[in-house]
Amino acid sequence: MKGIDVSYHNGVIDWGKVSKSVDFAIIRSGYGKSTMDKQYINNICSAHTAGLKIGVYWFIYAANMDEAILNAKMCEKCIEGYKDIITMRVWADWEYDSDKRNPQTKESRTAIVKAFCDYLESRGYETGVYSNVDYLTSKFGDLSSYPLWLAKYSSSKGNYNPFMWQHSSKGRIAGISTNVDMNIYYGNMPSGKNNPETLVKEFSLKKDGSRYISRNFKVSEFRCKDGSDRILIDVDFVQNKLQAIRDHFGAPVTINSGYRTESYNKKVGGAKKSFHMTGQAFDIVVKDHVPAEVAGYAQFLEINGIIQYNNFVHMDSRDMRYWARDDNGKVSLKSSF
Repeated sequence: MKGIDVSYHNGVIDWGKVSKSVDFAIIRSGYGKSTMDKQYINNICSAHTAGLKIGVYWFIYAANMDEAILNAKMCEKCIEGYKDIITMRVWADWEYDSDKRNPQTKESRTAIVKAFCDYLESRGYETGVYSNVDYLTSKFGDLSSYPLWLAKYSSSKGNYNPFMWQHSSKGRIAGISTNVDMNIYYGNMPSGKNNPETLVKEFSLKKDGSRYISRNFKVSEFRCKDGSDRILIDVDFVQNKLQAIRDHFGAPVTINSGYRTESYNKKVGGAKKSFHMTGQAFDIVVKDHVPAEVAGYAQFLEINGIIQYNNFVHMDSRDMRYWARDDNGKVSLKSSF
């Protein structure tokens, strides 16, 4: 899903117009120990009325653990009347200005964010942590038990596995007079720490076949058609791309071809260095949706490897972009779908 995050800095918003462009809004409810955002009430009520899914974030200013709890209690006071409509979590936001006001060590900064989240979790709210690459790599300790809202302004989220990705701070959409932060929602929980890692995992068809690796996909769907027990799967791609496709179209996704052994790949005439052999390629069909629609949404998700065939779409997690159309063997490169 596509969404935005806003505060009073974005002015008075026409949510009716905004709702035509995005699916959700993450709204700042306030900051520090005692301050509600000036546009919070208007934003959350109007965005909900316009039919958007809602999350909130709180900008933390705290010198110690006690003040972290005061931040959390003030946040709770602001959001408790809207608990039923906040379906996209309460996000803890500690940034450079937080450190400017209250300098912290890596350990104390991490403890403050955890205290904020844990208090709200104890009160029945789902929480998460907003952070950027700098903080994740050098300023925070282990926060991998909390969903990550990643701020990374580029064409790729890299090897991070976020619940949500803030990919731009310069979006422009009807209904908002200022630049606005743009986000993509994935909705998965990170597997392990939110640090770059190898995301192609090895599974056993016999032992793991019935195991779900995302809400709608289980290991057996990616097995090699020769019946081999070993299965390689790019788990990050399944959780962040295939699941996003499933959610977007709201229809079953059939994996025509996932992992292939070298011998089976040769048998079916696959490319010598096929990404299927490393568990990084997926040939899919979305029920009741033509390949052109699927390829177009894959482009929106910034998938690097996309080949639109007549009856299915091939996609893979290669590093360099390759978009093409294969019409019964006649291949043409595409700049867009």
